[in-house]
Amino acid sequence: MKEVSRPAHGPHGSHETRDISMRVVVWTALGFMGLGAVGLLLSALYLGMLDRGGRQQPPRSIRHETAPQGPLPPEPRLQMSPQSDMKAMRDQERELLNGYAWVDRPGGRVRIPIERAMEIVATRGGK
Repeated sequence: MKEVSRPAHGPHGSHETRDISMRVVVWTALGFMGLGAVGLLLSALYLGMLDRGGRQQPPRSIRHETAPQGPLPPEPRLQMSPQSDMKAMRDQERELLNGYAWVDRPGGRVRIPIERAMEIVATRGGK
């Protein structure tokens, strides 16, 4: 029988004797860093352009228009003056909480101010 000689460094042969070229590694790293720097520069220029464009023309507000132009859109419509609508709603709620009014006159039910109602419940013990 003939004996087969095997390499001393493993089953598939000897180890590699040549490394990767350091020049290729350095140029690849520099290329990636250059692409990153160009991307950052382009992004900064673009954002600067957007910022300057926004200052030149402020957005137009519907609140400055005096009357709507053309036919009105179908219901529900947006509020033209939400602050005054909110004030009117709060005044109405305040009147309901602090005023006297008949709820059911034939049945003898009335609405009284909430503070007075709490006093009555506190003195009667909730009965």
